[in-house]
Amino acid sequence: MGDTRAQLLDLSVDEADAEARMHEVRSWLRASRWSAPAPHNYDYLYSEHVSDGPGPRLTEQLDPRSPDFVFTFIPGRDLYLHGDSTGGPECRKCGEATDIDDVAGMVQEWLDSHQEPDLACPRCSWHAPWGNWDLSWSLVVSSFAVIIHQDSHTPDQQAFAQHLKSQLQADLGGRWVLMHFKG
Repeated sequence: MGDTRAQLLDLSVDEADAEARMHEVRSWLRASRWSAPAPHNYDYLYSEHVSDGPGPRLTEQLDPRSPDFVFTFIPGRDLYLHGDSTGGPECRKCGEATDIDDVAGMVQEWLDSHQEPDLACPRCSWHAPWGNWDLSWSLVVSSFAVIIHQDSHTPDQQAFAQHLKSQLQADLGGRWVLMHFKG
């Protein structure tokens, strides 16, 4: 089994507002009882960032012998990707995946310019900003992320991340994208 994480990325936040968004989202997660302070709980890939452990809504569902569940909050512009098998964004209209080699240069331009590129589907010509494509197994630039590291004993890992994304979108607004990391 690999090292997996859910990456919740808010594409509506710029670098200047990332720190404030981090505090807002962390407060919401704690108030919603999804997360709780856990000073000794951290994700080894992101040990320099602020983290929380599972809150009361989660602890009753988790295996107490496997306490590896961490929410990490990352303010600051960065590139997020799927990991070992990152692919190009997939068209939401027809499902066609863009070739990763065809869009790799666009990612660097995005990082440098801070301007999200538009993509056109090579099959059906659907046109939309990068973040509107299916990025589940792809890559994206974001200024704020919540990384959820769950161990293999966590029930419904993907369903939980999707539910949390929907709740964040509904309660706090923004333009949330769910991506997966598999190393």
